[in-house]
Parts: sequence; structure tokens; C-alpha cells
Amino acid sequence: MPKQTLSLRERQQEQGRADIIGAALEIIAESGPQAVSIDRLAEMAHMARATVYARFPDGLDAIISETYRSIGRDLTQRCQSLVSPATPWREVLMTWAREFFAVSAQPRVGTFYNLVGPRLVAASGATGGGSEATLQVFVGSLDNAVRAGELDSSAPVRAIARMLVGALRESGMAIARGELDGEESLEAFGWLVGALTATAGR
Repeated sequence: MPKQTLSLRERQQEQGRADIIGAALEIIAESGPQAVSIDRLAEMAHMARATVYARFPDGLDAIISETYRSIGRDLTQRCQSLVSPATPWREVLMTWAREFFAVSAQPRVGTFYNLVGPRLVAASGATGGGSEATLQVFVGSLDNAVRAGELDSSAPVRAIARMLVGALRESGMAIARGELDGEESLEAFGWLVGALTATAGR
């Protein structure tokens, strides 16, 4: 089905939403999520308060939730741009880990994405979607490892993928709290991935 062309009005509305989310990300990076307000968003996005509410009728909570989801979407898109179908499965996993840890290490954005945002989004009844997207990529990568004979065919692929995603999340939270170093965490994740192939053929 051909992609539907947006009208000028719809494009302006989408751009307005993007401008608001961009302003929210900038405020979070500078001052943390508690500094985000409708007044400050309107000022930074160069629009009236009424326009902010027109783009997000549910107000600040909806903006914060969408900002959280936008970080996950951007992270996924960046990872996808760094790999291809020919990329070895181990490198795919390491690419996702490296980019995720890089986001987690950003002083305020990392705290928002790993610690504050998930609670706010869960309270609103919405979902972030980032972990699910990562899970699907990891399942596909491990399936490729099985087909290549580099992972035992009896391996519970989906369960392993979910555990790896859980390890990323836990490490991301620790990095955001300043308890772990991003490079050290990436090295540790590499050990986990390496341990999977160490048992192949046994």
C-alpha cells in the first residue's frame, strides 16, 4: 500500500509536536525532567501555550511520555543504521549494548530514560516499546547464531534474549545512577555474549 501523503496542515502539526519533544529533550538534558513545564516548552519551541496544548491536548504528562518514547525510537533507529543483514550476530548485540550504554551515561537523559521515565510512563498506562524492540532484535540475532551453528540448537532463544535485555536494563540503571561505568558494562556484556558461544557443540 502506498504511503499516504500528509496535508500541509498535518505536516505542520507533526512538526509542531516534534519541536515540542525536541524542546523537552533539551530541557531534560540541561536541567532534568522536573524542569519541563508548558511555559518553558512554549518559549523554547517558539509557540504559544495554546499551541502546545493543541498539539498535546493531554498536557505535560503526554509530552513527558512521548519524550520518553522518542528516546527509545531514536536509539532503535540509530542501532539499525549501524548494522545490516550481513552484520555478524555478536556485533549486532554489542552494537545495541554500546548505544544503549552511551545514552545511559548522558547525565540527565540517562537518568530520565532509565529511572524516571519508565515510572512516569507506567503510571500513565502507556508503554515505552524500546525494550520490546530490542528483544525482537536479540531473538533474531540468536536465531541467526543457531542457524550458523554457533549456538546450540536446543538453546531457549527467547528466554536468553529476554535475560540479555534485562541485563542491559539493569546495567543502564546502574550507569545512570553512577554505580557502573559504561565501558566496563560493555566489556561485561561482551563476556555474556561470549559465554553463549563457548557452549556451542557441547
